[in-house]
Amino acid sequence: MPELSLSDIDLISNEIRNQGITFSHLPDDLIDHVCCDVENEMMKGFSFPEAYQIVKQKMDQENLMRYRKETLYAVDTKYRKMKNTMKISGIAVQSSSALPLFLRSCTGPCRSPYDFWVL
Repeated sequence: MPELSLSDIDLISNEIRNQGITFSHLPDDLIDHVCCDVENEMMKGFSFPEAYQIVKQKMDQENLMRYRKETLYAVDTKYRKMKNTMKISGIAVQSSSALPLFLRSCTGPCRSPYDFWVL
């Protein structure tokens, strides 16, 4: 199986990083994806420059921006779900800890100030 040299990987890495992608993990994922695609094309008998040109034609600037938008949307959606889950959990914990105090205060007059806080 043909493998990319370090200079080939550096070339791919520099070109992808110069695309202006700001999301931290996306450039690394794209570099890995492009390297794998180039190696697959090289297995078909193409040289590195030929294989890289074929892959670049598949992944033009428009596709890179589409991948970026899809990734940001997925991350944002997961973040919102996680944030809502944490809010609901926090409310549930606070409610469950306050409920015994409320029920205790509803059972009748306290015998001493300490009775109110003892469960």
